[in-house]
Amino acid sequence: MSDDDRADLRLKKEVEDIRDLEGQGTELVTLFIPPGDNIQSWVRRLSSEYSEASNIKSKRTRTNVQSALKKAKKLVQQYREVPENGLVIYTGQVDDEFVSLVFDDLPHPISESNYICDDHFHTEPVEALVTPDEAYGLVVVTRDQGTIGMLVGDRIETIREIESLVMGKTRAGGQSAQRFKRLREKQKEEHFKDVAEAAADAFLDDENEQLAVEGVLIGGTDITVDDFVNNDWIDYRIKENTLGTFNVAHGDQTGLKQLVDKAEDVLQADKQRQSRSLMNRFMQGLRGDADPPVTYGEEEVERALEYGAVDTLLLSETLDADRIDELSEQAENIGADVQLVSTSFEEGQQLRNVFGGVAAVLRYEI
Repeated sequence: MSDDDRADLRLKKEVEDIRDLEGQGTELVTLFIPPGDNIQSWVRRLSSEYSEASNIKSKRTRTNVQSALKKAKKLVQQYREVPENGLVIYTGQVDDEFVSLVFDDLPHPISESNYICDDHFHTEPVEALVTPDEAYGLVVVTRDQGTIGMLVGDRIETIREIESLVMGKTRAGGQSAQRFKRLREKQKEEHFKDVAEAAADAFLDDENEQLAVEGVLIGGTDITVDDFVNNDWIDYRIKENTLGTFNVAHGDQTGLKQLVDKAEDVLQADKQRQSRSLMNRFMQGLRGDADPPVTYGEEEVERALEYGAVDTLLLSETLDADRIDELSEQAENIGADVQLVSTSFEEGQQLRNVFGGVAAVLRYEI
C-alpha cells in the first residue's frame, strides 16, 4: 500500500466519521472552496452570512449557525490563498460537541464551489476524490458517436469523444440503394475502427503491452454493441478483459454514466474478486487443506512481521486508520503485499468478526 493509498484511506475514514452526523436543525456549515478562488471574497461572504443569520427566529438555531459561521470564517482567514487542490471545511454543533474539520491537502482538485447550511454535513464531493487503485475502462459506441472514459473510484473521467461520419438512413439523391448501403457500411467500419484504436490508446500500457486497467465495460445499442464486440475491431487484450456489454442509448458522456449504472453489480463482483481469492487462500491454509501457512490476530501477525515471514497481509478496511498505517508499513518494510478487505462480502465480514480484522498468508511457518 503506497503513501497515497494510506492518505486516501485516512481521508475516507475521516469523512465517514462525520457523514452521518446530524444537527438539531439546519445549522451545520459545509464549505467547498475550489483552487483559484479568492480567499478574501469567501471571508466577506461568511461575514455577510453571519449578519443574515441574525434574522433567524429560533435563538438556539441562530446561536448555533452564527457560531459555525464564525468558526468557518476564522479557519478560512488562516489561509492567504486557496491550497493547491482546494479547501473543504465542516463546522457546527452536533449534540453536545462542536465539530470543526478542515481538509486542505486533498488528493485531487475539488471542482464544487459552495456554501451549505443544513442539518447534516455534505461529504459526497470529498468522498468522490478518494481514488482506490482500481480503474476500469469505459467504452460507449453508437453509429453516431463514441466516447472513451475511465471509472476511477466513483469518478467517471472522459478521455476522448469521437464523432461519427456515418450517413443517416435517408439516401442521397442519385445513389442506388446498394451503393448507399455499401458506403454506410464502410463509414461504420471506419467509425468502429477509430473507437477501438482510441480504446487501445487509453487502456493499454505501451511499456509492457498489458492492460493498464482492471477490466473494460462496453455499452451501446443492442445491435451496435454486439457488432462492435463480436467482430475484430477491438484489441484482443481488451476483448479478453471485457467484463460485460450493456445496452445504453447514448454514445456520449451520458452514455458513460448509463454504462456505469447498468454495470454496478458486475463492478462490485470484480472489485471483490481479488479480496475473495486471498481470503479463500487464507481459509484453505487455516484448515490445513493447502500450503502456504497462515496466521491471524494482531499479536500473532505482528510476530510474523517481526520474523519477516509475512507474504500477504490481510487487513479489514474497518480497522483504525493509524493501525492500518502501522501494520502496512511493517509489511512493506519486509516486501510483503497488503490487501485491504471490504466487509461487503461474507469472507470480509469473517475477517473482521472472527479474526479481529488482521490476518496473514505466510512465506514459511514460524
